[in-house]
Amino acid sequence: MKQSWLLGMLLVLLLAKQGQSQTAPRYWEVQKPTLTPLYGHSSDVDREWLKKFQEGPYLTQPLEQLPHPPQEGAYLYLDTTKIKTNSKGQALYHLFIVNNGTTPLSILGRDNYLEGGAEVHWSHGWVPIHQVPEVFCGNSFHIVSLAPQEFWQMEVPIYNGPKTVKLRYQLTLTDETVLHSNEVPMNIHQGQLDFKTPKP
Repeated sequence: MKQSWLLGMLLVLLLAKQGQSQTAPRYWEVQKPTLTPLYGHSSDVDREWLKKFQEGPYLTQPLEQLPHPPQEGAYLYLDTTKIKTNSKGQALYHLFIVNNGTTPLSILGRDNYLEGGAEVHWSHGWVPIHQVPEVFCGNSFHIVSLAPQEFWQMEVPIYNGPKTVKLRYQLTLTDETVLHSNEVPMNIHQGQLDFKTPKP
C-alpha cells in the first residue's frame, strides 16, 4: 500500500512538472541576425496605401489607453514588468512607440516594416542586432504616420544567450531624428551582431 502511495505521489509530481514546463515561457535562442519586429500602420497619411493591414495587430491606439503614465513628447518605452508568450510559447516584452506631442511622427517604412530595431551595447559602442529587409522595388518604400496623442504597442522577443548586454530599441524618423527606448539587460549570442542584410 505504501509503495502504491509513493508511486502515485511520484506520478502527480511528474505531471505537475510537465505542466509547468509546457506553460513556462521559452526565451529566444538566436545565433544569427534577424529582421526587425517593428511594424506599424498609419492612422491617417498612409491609410489608403495600407488598407490591407487595417485588420492587423499594429493599429494605432489613443493615448488614453496607454497602460503606463505617458512621458512628454515622442518616445519609445520597453516594458519589462510583464512577459507575454506567443502561440509557440516564446517570451515577449511590449514595446510602446508613443506620440504625446502636437505634430504627427513620420517614419520611413519598407513594405510593412518600420525603419528601426534593437541594438546592444558592445565593446565599441551600440551595435544593431535587427535590420529592415533589403528591398529593390520603389513601391516598397512609403511614409508611416503616427498622429499626436496616439501610440503603437508591439511585441518584441526576449533573447537568451551567454553574453549579458544592455539592449535598447531605436526608430528613425523621416527628418533623421532617432528615438531611443530605455535600456534593459538582455542575454544574447555574439552571432546576432555579425550580420549581413537579412532577406524578408
